[in-house]
Amino acid sequence: MLIEATSQTTEGHVYILSGNDDLHVGSDVTIRSTLTDAVTTWAGAHVFTIDGTIIGQDDCINTIGCDDAQTVIINAGAKLISGGDGAVSDADGVILDGIGSTMTNAGDIHSYGSAASLFVRDAGTTTVSNSGTMYGRVSGVWHKFGIGTLIFNNSGTVESPNNAFWGGASVDIVTNTGTLRGGVDLGAGNDVLNNKGGTVTGLILGGEGDDRFVLSTTAETIDGGAGFDTLDLSSYTSAVLIDLNVAANNRGAAALRDSFSGIEAIIGTTRADVLRGDAGDNLFNGLGGSDNLSGGAGADTLEGGAGKDVLTGGDGADVFLFTSSKGMNDQITDFVAGVDQIRLEGSAFGYGLATGAISAAYFVEQTSLTVTDRAQHFIFRSTDSSLWYDADGSGKRAAVLIADLQDGATMTAADIWLI
Repeated sequence: MLIEATSQTTEGHVYILSGNDDLHVGSDVTIRSTLTDAVTTWAGAHVFTIDGTIIGQDDCINTIGCDDAQTVIINAGAKLISGGDGAVSDADGVILDGIGSTMTNAGDIHSYGSAASLFVRDAGTTTVSNSGTMYGRVSGVWHKFGIGTLIFNNSGTVESPNNAFWGGASVDIVTNTGTLRGGVDLGAGNDVLNNKGGTVTGLILGGEGDDRFVLSTTAETIDGGAGFDTLDLSSYTSAVLIDLNVAANNRGAAALRDSFSGIEAIIGTTRADVLRGDAGDNLFNGLGGSDNLSGGAGADTLEGGAGKDVLTGGDGADVFLFTSSKGMNDQITDFVAGVDQIRLEGSAFGYGLATGAISAAYFVEQTSLTVTDRAQHFIFRSTDSSLWYDADGSGKRAAVLIADLQDGATMTAADIWLI
């Protein structure tokens, strides 16, 4: 049953929904509770459509305890004000519970607690979209509890003196093309922040888990936190220079004025990037363009991607990775036999050979590219320290260059792995 709200003020709940009742607050309606939540429910599936004003001394809309999906629609011109006179410091605009619940806001939410406090239950997915304004003194949007996935899409403004977005213990997927005024803390879980086209004012913290960050063209300060965290620049078509050690060196539309810590992996742009690692174990993929990748200290993995790339592992046992035939013809500047590895994705090249370290029978070191044994697929040409692949092992098909190594480099079959 649809309940059409009427303007009223009361000390208790103005509306308590039961069964599968829905509530509509019209544009000329104001409802207010002077002591508690204005609208509440504990069970059932409900649709809340707000065009008017809700004022709660505590929360405006509280659905905590509901198992079923809730739908909250706050339209343009609507207002939610929680906390009343400020006596309830954790009063929320909307507490959204229920498996598979959704909330859309095009209006204005002002809260002494969180504008939206979310209980993401039982491995379900809760989706929140904001094109309006959301303000919370505690936080803007808070993934307060649950093991499910929260999807938050923002094209409006979310503001808090603390965190504009505060993630939970499970997965948070945040897409921001608007403004998040305040920090972003993704919490635990393998989270994603896509900030392309958006602005974040404040620290971006990944927290625990393997997080992925898509950068904007505005200044960002990102701390990946614990876990294996990735900067993803693959959607950009202008080159960047990213130095994980020296923020002042960062260049390019997606990296200028940015500062990074706790970042382990970078996916580059489609252009000629320069990616420089730190003392950790970095994973770099240059993607397109003729890139220059340098791992620095640590056990790094470098994949140039398409284009003729320059790869420098630095200190540590490094891996030079080739997952596509388009990614060959790179230059490796510091290969150390017995320490570093060349790894090739066999299926991408059509090798048809077993995975793992290649057999010594597949490898030959010589001064020419002409093989005499059909088993010899990998040729290390000692005259210029280059590694080649012969698909048929007969020389009938021309050998293709995998990588040029620095002068004086050596190599054995044990240095080449198929994955």
